[in-house]
Amino acid sequence: MRRCGLQQKQVKIEASNTTLDCWVPSAAKEGRPALLLLHGFVFNALLEWENQLLAFTEKFNVYVPNLLFFGESTTESGERSEIFQAQCMKLMLDELQVLDRVHALGTSYGGMVAFWMAHLYPERIARVVLASSGVAMDHSDSQRMLERFGGGVAHPADVLMPRSVQVARKTMEFATQKKLALVPDCLVEDIIEEVLCYNREHRLELLDGMAIGSVENPPVVPQLVQDVLILWGENDQIFTVDLAHRLQSRHLSDSKLEIIPGAAHAPQVDNPKAFNGLVVKFLSGN
Repeated sequence: MRRCGLQQKQVKIEASNTTLDCWVPSAAKEGRPALLLLHGFVFNALLEWENQLLAFTEKFNVYVPNLLFFGESTTESGERSEIFQAQCMKLMLDELQVLDRVHALGTSYGGMVAFWMAHLYPERIARVVLASSGVAMDHSDSQRMLERFGGGVAHPADVLMPRSVQVARKTMEFATQKKLALVPDCLVEDIIEEVLCYNREHRLELLDGMAIGSVENPPVVPQLVQDVLILWGENDQIFTVDLAHRLQSRHLSDSKLEIIPGAAHAPQVDNPKAFNGLVVKFLSGN
């Protein structure tokens, strides 16, 4: 991260006893727009965006937070929804004195956070990129994802936070096109302990507290006023590509949709060159 000109900072939000762990520019470049990167549910910020940072820091002042209960980000608040995550991200930008409008790029769960930021704070969010993000999902989409995964899993946590080597291998191959046959079990065990199941109890609360996809009280998904790019992997098995078309047709009719051939749920991993190029082009106004 430091070779990308970023340094780690702990940002305190006193009102909710929240601490946010964020990588920020060591020295923000004058005249460059700010870009907020919001990771998904499987990986933390460092692992999620390792293939993007060099490309993005050449064009933008990049801010890379860990969402609550990832990395060193914590809260004493009992709120667990992605809407609360969005509120915390806005307050973090306030504390960092990033007061001009910023671009927001979120993948999967992070895309839901970016979506709510754009809706709640249109005066603060410029352009929005939603990558592989189930903003338009309902509870039945979660059930179909579990069926595609197979193996008798009963809860999204069994896929997103697996506790066995066998299921962890399947999760990582389910999310990307990478094959892990040569990765030794001992390394997979480390990934389970240090990444996939890190803070598992609190992250279970995040899944159960999600507004989008809720069974009992799903939110009305609002329109956004910003320019929006929807990015999706052609072979996504977590949120299949029909969800991308549903998001555009039902909720973001003026958005631009790009499908990345051959990529799965993590196109930023499977094809970073295509992913980075599309993001930079869109955020640069082209």
